[in-house]
Amino acid sequence: VTLNVTVTNTTAPSFLTIYPNGDTRPLASNLNWSAGGTIANAVTVKVGTGGKIRVYNPTGQVDVIIDAVGYYRTAGGAGFTSLAPVRIQDSRPSGPKVGPYSTPWTPGTDRTIHVAGEGGVPADAEAVVVNTTVTNTTQSSFLTVYPNGSTKPLASSINWFPGQTIANAVTVKVGTGGNIRAYSPTGNVDVIMDVVGYFKTGTGYDFHAMSPVRIQDSRSDTKVGPYSTPWSNGTDRSITVAGTSGIPSYAQAVMLNATVTNTTAASFLTVYPNGTTRPLASSLNWAQGWTIPNAITAKVGTSQQIKAYNPTGKVDVIMDANGWYG
Repeated sequence: VTLNVTVTNTTAPSFLTIYPNGDTRPLASNLNWSAGGTIANAVTVKVGTGGKIRVYNPTGQVDVIIDAVGYYRTAGGAGFTSLAPVRIQDSRPSGPKVGPYSTPWTPGTDRTIHVAGEGGVPADAEAVVVNTTVTNTTQSSFLTVYPNGSTKPLASSINWFPGQTIANAVTVKVGTGGNIRAYSPTGNVDVIMDVVGYFKTGTGYDFHAMSPVRIQDSRSDTKVGPYSTPWSNGTDRSITVAGTSGIPSYAQAVMLNATVTNTTAASFLTVYPNGTTRPLASSLNWAQGWTIPNAITAKVGTSQQIKAYNPTGKVDVIMDANGWYG
């Protein structure tokens, strides 16, 4: 299943591990927070015994909110096609003028965004995966992303505090007119959307869920993956994701949960296929001192690798694989 998981009323720094019921709890995290934080992340998790998943919190108290946004089954449904990230919306007035809006969402704004036929998405796509980033946030609020033509659900896709720049992966069904909608109830906020893939019946690849496996941890004391030193200014590293850790060599895309920590400056991570030009897109954003995750669907590039780029400061990068497409 694909879920949007939000934590709130957090009393201590901690994390959630979400995994199949009946499996051993893995060395992995899906969502990290500081005391007092409210934060969301997309989680795709294999269904375990009894049709259940498990949710583990090691420290403090936390309220957990789970919104279901989709599911995978062994037969039927739409196949997934992964794309190198393409920006389709950026409302910042000083930005590069991408998409239909160049002014912030104001209180109660509910805008339509055309996704079918944009950024490599075909006109008859049934759902899209968009990495959604909010910035220039003036009040605590949230964004609800949902299909055009449907009733706005009681659900949130991304949550923030004033002054935060934060991202979340959003899987959303394409609505009438090839559009999705994005609603913000409170304050002003700039919204940036990068499309990373789409679902369409009769094409694409099947998803294969797995219990989370850590494939990279650059912290010096962990010795997981190819790097044991931080990403520094301008670092652009390759990471092998296919043919390792239970992911076959023919995988076309991987589902990752990426976490950054020990962040020395405000920056972002761009994750993209190895062998391609680095796109104008971000996969994960942070401020100095943050530890924060995001779900990333990454197309596998040449040599069975992806690349991860950090422009500013130093940052440790942790990646957990929880599935693949092929």
